[in-house]
Amino acid sequence: SSQVDVRQKGGIVYRAKTSNADELAAAAKAIGGKVSGQFESAASGAWQMVGDLISATGDLVGSQDVERFGTRLSAGNAQQQKQAQARLAAIGDNPNAALNFVESGVSGAITNIVPFFVVGPTAAMTATVGQVVADEYGAGKAAGLSGPAALARSTALGSAELVGELASLPKPMMKAFKEFVKGVPAEEIMPALARYLLKENAAEQVTTALNFGTDKWAPFGIKPDSTLEDYLNAVKDTFYQTTAQTLVMGAAGRVIAPAVRAYNTPERQFANAFQA
Repeated sequence: SSQVDVRQKGGIVYRAKTSNADELAAAAKAIGGKVSGQFESAASGAWQMVGDLISATGDLVGSQDVERFGTRLSAGNAQQQKQAQARLAAIGDNPNAALNFVESGVSGAITNIVPFFVVGPTAAMTATVGQVVADEYGAGKAAGLSGPAALARSTALGSAELVGELASLPKPMMKAFKEFVKGVPAEEIMPALARYLLKENAAEQVTTALNFGTDKWAPFGIKPDSTLEDYLNAVKDTFYQTTAQTLVMGAAGRVIAPAVRAYNTPERQFANAFQA
């Protein structure tokens, strides 16, 4: 098939006309880039916090060597976070709307939802909120805030994330995934998805509103000139991301449901009852 380059960003080439295999490969690479970039950005933000703490400690005890070490550590990771954010921005959107939706859903599920099934709700929620705090701390410093102001802002945004997580995850999404794995009857799939989409989106929109309000009106906000249009765009983006994640997890549950049912036979359940 003919191949016409329409965008090359962050090492990923999206094509207007290409083979299905090439399109899927580009989408997979974009998903990997988004996930790794988000974690790299958060890690760099966390190390900036450590560096600023060391620097403040050195200043407090009168040690220039300690203060300088902390300053270098913070500055180096600020640069790394800036580069990670640039790579994330460079990935851009897949011109194939369906694949772009899948990319958003899969990368979001890996980053935000899968950890709940891997390490459990408490550890995953702590990690999610910690990632937001670390990432936003670096963003605040990059916007010119002092260390204490950046920490206040990142703590506020982390608290907003926690509110959203407590209102949605892990209960609605984990319950939805388990129900799909067990096998929701075909006629109940759309009503079930609608229920979980409503719960997830309502909770995430609360976080979006709190984030917008913090950056616009708080003394340590970095977007005081934000407009109603900016807020509506944030609402739209949140709805898109949340819907993609929810549908991806629902689809994953439906895909693995036959295997789970085949494995969890009545005979196996009977045997497990005596092993418990």
